[in-house]
Formats: sequence, structure tokens, C-alpha cells
Amino acid sequence: MKRIRQEGDKGIVHKSRGKESSRKLPKKLTDKVVHLYQQKYQGFGPTLFCEKLEEIEGIHISDETARKWLIQAGLWEKKIKHKIYRQWRSRKEHRGEMVQMDGSHHDWFEGRGSGRADNRRRDKRTRAVRRIRQGIGRTLGKEDICSLTAKS
Repeated sequence: MKRIRQEGDKGIVHKSRGKESSRKLPKKLTDKVVHLYQQKYQGFGPTLFCEKLEEIEGIHISDETARKWLIQAGLWEKKIKHKIYRQWRSRKEHRGEMVQMDGSHHDWFEGRGSGRADNRRRDKRTRAVRRIRQGIGRTLGKEDICSLTAKS
């Protein structure tokens, strides 16, 4: 508040504004890294390039810094991430044509009774969810699946 009263509106602006960062890497290093990339490491990606710089040349910089310098020098292009194209599947014509099944094998009675599995099947045409109860040791056979789709 004191600075605002003394300097007016200019007192709001931070005093470091417009000055170079004290953490900025020297221009000599930037030029050396870009030169090395052009001479010895052309075609390397920024990550591999940084690994080789540290391993062979003894220069340690982050891969993001190298990527930024290479883009500024016109030696690397920014990669654009494309969205994955997904197309909705059209509904099936007949009930039971495509059925998705899921099950949960769990000791529901905590050892006090026979083991049961809670299975559900979802018809992809009607989106109806049906529940199937069965013993844990028993698996659904071909007849069971056929009868399930026929009853729907």
C-alpha cells in the first residue's frame, strides 16, 4: 500500500517485470546445444538427445528445455495430439444377437452356505439387464446361453 501511495498506478507492477530471469541458461549453452544437435544428433528426439548430451557431452538439460530450443531453431516440430475417433455401433436387429455377460464370484454367505455367483447379462439391442444366479463351481454351458437368449 505504501508503494502505491508513493508511485501511484506504477506501484502495482512487480519490480521484476521485464527483467531476465536469474535462472535463465546462458545463450552460449543454447547455441552449443543447437549446434551439437545439427552436427551429431540430427534426427534424434528431444528425450534421447538429452540422454546422449549427458552421457557423451556431459551437458545436463531437461528434455523440455531441449525441445523448446529445437523448436525455436526450427529443427523440431511440435507434435499435435489427435483425438481418438470412435464410432457408435448401430443397434443389433434381433434380441439376443449380441449379449454382454459379467459376473461376480464372491462368497456371499461367508462360508455358511453354498457358494453363489452373481452374473448379469445385457442385451445390446434392448439394453435390458438380466440377472442369472448360479453356483460358483458351475459354469454356463452352451445350452444355458441358448436358453437365455431364446427366453428374452
